[in-house]
Amino acid sequence: NIGNLPAAPTAVYETTRTSGTTQRSEAISEGETNSVSLASVLPELPERSDVNDRCPLMNDAPIVLAQIGCGYWGPNLLRNFSSLPGTTVKYLVDTNAERRAYVQRTFPSTTTADDSAVAFGDPSVTSVIIATPAGSHFELAKRALAANKHVFVEKPLAMSTIEADELIAMAAERHLTLMVGHTFIYNNAVRYMKKLLSEGQ
Repeated sequence: NIGNLPAAPTAVYETTRTSGTTQRSEAISEGETNSVSLASVLPELPERSDVNDRCPLMNDAPIVLAQIGCGYWGPNLLRNFSSLPGTTVKYLVDTNAERRAYVQRTFPSTTTADDSAVAFGDPSVTSVIIATPAGSHFELAKRALAANKHVFVEKPLAMSTIEADELIAMAAERHLTLMVGHTFIYNNAVRYMKKLLSEGQ
């Protein structure tokens, strides 16, 4: 039964704790790991109650979003986030006037802007969706985290592992959620193929 398969790993790295030290283990091959201490990069993780207080996804507070980018994939994100109960996409930011006009016609309750500063500077916005060209993901995600926003980034998270690690550390330090839109991690067909490969079939 594909639907009853255990969840597949969602990242290459596994974070563990040993005597108060946070470590990251990267799988090299089956049965072999290489552990690197990240104690100087990642702070102690917050208690769950603290996460609940700060994250609107884990309590009853309304979720107010801002989306940056409405190109090829952006309309799908905007449509889906706009349809979620208790969720409002307050801003859509895009430098293209035609894309902003499309949003104004199709999603009249969403305010359009050509500068992301309006989203980062609004304290009512709890989370930011980034759906821009890949080369801009790092800088926009960094600005969003610096503004204490939870962040959903379309893949890839960044253009290098150094940039990705910086964003991960930044989100952990601020107790913020940083998520990448790796859709197929959650696809049952992909998980079933992973199971077959792991079993040597």
